[in-house]
Amino acid sequence: FLVHGRDPGHGLFVKEAQDAGSTLGIQIQPLAVTSHEEIEGAFPAIVRERTGGLVIQPIFVSSHGFRIADLAAKNRLPTIICTRLQTQLYGLPE
Repeated sequence: FLVHGRDPGHGLFVKEAQDAGSTLGIQIQPLAVTSHEEIEGAFPAIVRERTGGLVIQPIFVSSHGFRIADLAAKNRLPTIICTRLQTQLYGLPE
């Protein structure tokens, strides 16, 4: 779960995702990043951990969405973006 570390609301977003994951029997591993460089550095770890998918916090998509979508596609990592418009904008399957 990729969250923007400088967003004061990211803690609540992570808690809600972890609560939902617990209900579904899915482990949610948040990864807070704040810059383009941290995003680039996060993907090798995400792939190494054999992550089953990636959820992106909405606040962060506007500034780094294209790069995240590109890295997710190159690493064949299923990715969830919160709105249909964002999904279409970044070329991800619905």
